[in-house]
Amino acid sequence: MKFGHLVARGLDRLGYALVRNDEREAERQERAHLERAVVRARALRKDVIASLGDKIAGVRARAAAQADGLTRKIEAERIIRRALKASVLTIAADRDALARDNKALRRSLEAARADAAALRARLQSGSEAADQASARLRAKLDVTRARNRQLKAQLNAPAAEPAPQVKELSKRRSLTRMRDLGIAPGTLFDVGVATGTPAIYGIFPGVRLVLIEPLAESLPAMQRIVEEHPGAIAINAAAGHTEGEGLFVVDEGLSGSSFMLNPKQRSTRRVPMVTIDGVVRDHALEGPYVLKLDVQGFELAVLTGAEQTLRRTEAVIVEASLWSDRKQGGLPRILDLMAWLGQQGFVLYDIGQIVRRQTDDAITEIDLVFCPEASPLRTVAAYKTPVQRQALIEKRRRAFGLERVPQKWNPVLR
Repeated sequence: MKFGHLVARGLDRLGYALVRNDEREAERQERAHLERAVVRARALRKDVIASLGDKIAGVRARAAAQADGLTRKIEAERIIRRALKASVLTIAADRDALARDNKALRRSLEAARADAAALRARLQSGSEAADQASARLRAKLDVTRARNRQLKAQLNAPAAEPAPQVKELSKRRSLTRMRDLGIAPGTLFDVGVATGTPAIYGIFPGVRLVLIEPLAESLPAMQRIVEEHPGAIAINAAAGHTEGEGLFVVDEGLSGSSFMLNPKQRSTRRVPMVTIDGVVRDHALEGPYVLKLDVQGFELAVLTGAEQTLRRTEAVIVEASLWSDRKQGGLPRILDLMAWLGQQGFVLYDIGQIVRRQTDDAITEIDLVFCPEASPLRTVAAYKTPVQRQALIEKRRRAFGLERVPQKWNPVLR
């Protein structure tokens, strides 16, 4: 029993060993199979990774190409957008320019219509204008003939020293002398009319009178002057350097009103403002011109608005103050007026009038008369005629106890 039990136990152990060997072999085979599977899996993974890398590179390349194409498209769209914007701006600028051209064309058309109307009016009054021009020419010819007769009389006069005469200074005397020397203006401006300037009216035959005054209180006087001088024009506005409006300071005495007064001490009113150049243009006024200014310190502004007119002006009469530096408002000095007119080619020709103040009889205002440097008024350079000069020489020689000298020169004005 015991042996059999031992045999059985040996057989069991042997069977168990065999089974363990079989299990070990199976495990070994299974491990080898797994190792081969792992190797195949790694190789497959490597192949998959390589394939995926190629695919990813291709995808990246395609994405880069698409991105580059998209970038080019975006840049092209930006260029197109900028071009469209520039086109829109150009179109807007062209539209604005076209609008400006249309406005300019409308203004030109209106100006052409106004010129046509003025031309029709001038054609309608052509005979009257021709008569006036003929009258001016006849008056100028008569003045020239009278001047020639006067010169001949002076040349043939006896060699006697005329007694000195004190001649009154006045605007009328200055303008009359100009008329006698051949000046025949087509238009006479009275700027700063107040109640009228009779000293300058009725001197030049056929001249057209233009009255400019901002005070409404001067309208009755201006209307009376217009009735007395057919063809005259009355403009109830201030003359200045630009067209528009201005704050006009009204003095208690009215005639001393000005833009240059202190508005805090007096009443003020808004008045329309014109330029002399604009008046000449709007009314088709014929030259040459004579300007008289009495504008209480606003002279340079008025002259600035008459620069075109001054090119055909025979004379400018300006009321100037000797006390401008003592007054408020920065009134121009006489030197300022002379310098400004000198730049325009004018020189001082005469003194029309001297006004003295009542307190101490000092000179306060002077009417200065200017003419162009090349004016016919300045063609005669001699101070005396040859006969008058000979008489003066003999008088002076007699004062020295010398004998009379014979006249050795041809008595012709230098």
